[in-house]
Amino acid sequence: KGSTVIMDRLAWQGYLGSSSLKKRRSIVITKSKLENTETYESLEDALENCTGLVWIAGQEEVYEDGLKYADFIDLSILSVLRGLEFRGNTYSRFPTLNMEEWRCSYSSSNIDGIVTEHVFLKRR
Repeated sequence: KGSTVIMDRLAWQGYLGSSSLKKRRSIVITKSKLENTETYESLEDALENCTGLVWIAGQEEVYEDGLKYADFIDLSILSVLRGLEFRGNTYSRFPTLNMEEWRCSYSSSNIDGIVTEHVFLKRR
């Protein structure tokens, strides 16, 4: 609550109408202007206009760009058990990390057949 989410256009299209973003400031990285949406052409431009906690969502490119600014990473990995349907982006690659730069912890949950693994990384 009260934080900022910066995302690429594809992630924004997936979140349209989502109540999970209603209490957060949402910024879309795109070269296009979107009606009633705060946009910037680059992650750097967006970050220059942010204070407080910032989350990044999207595809590999926006994650790659954001790594140099990150103090921590909360990486969620969703797996769906056989026989269940999952709607959404089924694959988004996260960049390879140099693990000498990060301390890692891990948690996992299984709610109604959707396994969520959380990898928490903090910059050393």
